[in-house]
Amino acid sequence: MDLPLLFEKEMRLLLQDKYTDFIDAYDQPRYFGLRVNPLKVGADFPDKMAFELRKIPWCHEGYYYQEEERPGKDAYYMAGCYYIQEPSAMMVGRAVDAKPGDKIIDLCAAPGGKTTHIAGMMDNRGLIVSNDISPSRVRHLSKNIQISGIRNCVVTSEDPKVLARAWPGYFDKVLVDAPCSGEGMFRKDPKLIKSWEESGPDDFVPIQRSILASAHRLLKNGGTLTYSTCTFNMKENEYMVAAFLKEYPQYELLELERILPVSDGFSINGSDACLKRTKRLWPHLFEGEGHFVAKMIKKDVYIESNVHVFQSSIHQEAKAAFLNFAESIGYEPEEGIIDALHQHVDKIFCMPKEAPKTQGLRVFSSGWLLGTYQKKRFEPSQALASALKPDQVRNKIMLSHDDINVTRYLKGETLSIDVENGWYLICVDVYSLGWGKVVNHKLKNKIEASWRWL
Repeated sequence: MDLPLLFEKEMRLLLQDKYTDFIDAYDQPRYFGLRVNPLKVGADFPDKMAFELRKIPWCHEGYYYQEEERPGKDAYYMAGCYYIQEPSAMMVGRAVDAKPGDKIIDLCAAPGGKTTHIAGMMDNRGLIVSNDISPSRVRHLSKNIQISGIRNCVVTSEDPKVLARAWPGYFDKVLVDAPCSGEGMFRKDPKLIKSWEESGPDDFVPIQRSILASAHRLLKNGGTLTYSTCTFNMKENEYMVAAFLKEYPQYELLELERILPVSDGFSINGSDACLKRTKRLWPHLFEGEGHFVAKMIKKDVYIESNVHVFQSSIHQEAKAAFLNFAESIGYEPEEGIIDALHQHVDKIFCMPKEAPKTQGLRVFSSGWLLGTYQKKRFEPSQALASALKPDQVRNKIMLSHDDINVTRYLKGETLSIDVENGWYLICVDVYSLGWGKVVNHKLKNKIEASWRWL
């Protein structure tokens, strides 16, 4: 691989006698990974896959698969049973160590790998705000959240500075998977080499510094801040963390040895020995492309946040239409859902508990999108289907994984089904895929148009 000369020079200085091993790794095949989704599947799910999987040591839910396999073209993927993710990137969600009931914000979330990992740990309890400053990237982020069956996520597209002003001291955990020079992605996507030559580490340092300042303001006292990059450069990694600790001395680096069995970070000129508590994954030492992770705790005296919680509201007609739909398919909404219904224009959401007020912010999704209310009718969403389990509804059509009708459904085709008229949850094995509406034994395909297989 033709790497930038400046990059090679910096890596030679950093790695010294290990440099040759590092460079040789670029001529080796890259590693491919997927992470199973505990919101949708049980521990036995990997045994159902049609190809061989091998455990990733730093992620309980992570597995390697072979390059020739195509898990993204499988119905289980469309059912949200797993998320395809570069193996070393799974270190980040593991470091965050989310718990049910946490209030977490992922500041640079697209395309959603870390958000979906965190959500699986939270079991739909608590709050996730998933943010990305790029509106175009947020659309793909929202799709990955919906397909994963996540119910407790608010999606925003804001500058972190704006969020910090709106929600100071509100979150238990903040994740900054920072924009970076992407040196760890050279083997995965060689086109990034040209980007590195045009916008190297020095261009990203001020961006990372600014986002970390916003993260500090968003984090409550006693909370944890996780910082990560997919690059090797010390300016973006250890130097960035050292500068942050100097500016905000109330933070302390946490040990990650127990949960991330990879290499320690570097100290700087023999000082700042605590920086060895950070973690690095090197492609010549571990089966992944490369990543850096640091986790810090904010040790200020606790001060209660004055951020106001969002108050949901819905027109009675829209609420009644949703309840009538639920009754028609035999779905009894779980405790708390009815009280959390919120209407924004024609969209009906279930708001996560303790979601903060979003007035004046660019909000892409106010929570779990249940559907739309138009012309006095409720139309269910793809997100509602993805988050339901077949045993929660009466009206369902269960298709086996090998049934040709699964492929036909995912392509958006109309199916012939000998059932009564009405809405049905379409499932592959025991995993929900989407909606269909049966009229005179013809199932009108209601899978989201942008989700259909071509």
